[in-house]
Amino acid sequence: MSFDPGILRWAEQKSFVAEKSRILYVATPKVACTTIRTGLIVLEGASRSKKIDPHNVGSHTIPSLANISVAESEFVLGSPEWIRFCVTRRPYERLVSAWLNKIFLGDAVNLTLPYAAELRRTRDVGSLFREFVKGLESGSALYFRDEHFAPQVVLLKSEDFPYTHVLDLPELASFASWARSSDPSRKELDLSVRTNASLRVPLRAMYDRSTAEIVESLYEDDFTQFGYEREDFGERSDEFLLTENELSLVELLVASAGELHAAAALASMASRRVGGRYALSELLRALGKRTRLSR
Repeated sequence: MSFDPGILRWAEQKSFVAEKSRILYVATPKVACTTIRTGLIVLEGASRSKKIDPHNVGSHTIPSLANISVAESEFVLGSPEWIRFCVTRRPYERLVSAWLNKIFLGDAVNLTLPYAAELRRTRDVGSLFREFVKGLESGSALYFRDEHFAPQVVLLKSEDFPYTHVLDLPELASFASWARSSDPSRKELDLSVRTNASLRVPLRAMYDRSTAEIVESLYEDDFTQFGYEREDFGERSDEFLLTENELSLVELLVASAGELHAAAALASMASRRVGGRYALSELLRALGKRTRLSR
């Protein structure tokens, strides 16, 4: 069986080929991709070190389609013995997650996103997000060049690629259970270890009706192709404010990346259980990662 060379070229860099367990995964940023990649690395015994970094190709031995021959790629893409899957997420939730991580938490250092540099963080996270969405409506082409904000239809090419499974994020656990029972080589597959978590902000604190309508328009193809229903948000969003401690933690993370004393300060705050709604451990890991990279 032969495939469109254009699709093969696209898939070369997007794919994660677990050869022992015969699973091909195409990643979607902000849809558990770190968790899934980590699970496949562990399943394959493919880590080069004790600490797994699934986004660093030098830290593991799992290839993409770019690292195997065209003949092998065509076999992987056509064989009924292989699982070929991707995962999608409701556009409302995915956009919030991308905004929180890449903009509000200041992790946009490699993005050409001017709004990130201009952002004045306040306790009212929802109002900042709604302001961003209004700007996104007029400047979407700029943001859509980054995969964290790009429509999933564009990223996954699900109408052209021979997936065996196109999953909604809540289906991931049942899929993993099925995969474990489908073949002995997959019996240790674990996709339950949550990694790279973000802020815990209620969705209805981020969206009002007009904001939702903009997102529904920008990501119309995602809603349609993946069968996501429109949600009925109110004229006004729910009230939700970060605590002063939570905002201080965010500002410290953003302003002090690369400074060792900031990690100690955050650890101290976490040990006192300050800002209990916040994913403190994830922020500490994020800061620690930036500190290592800056050395």
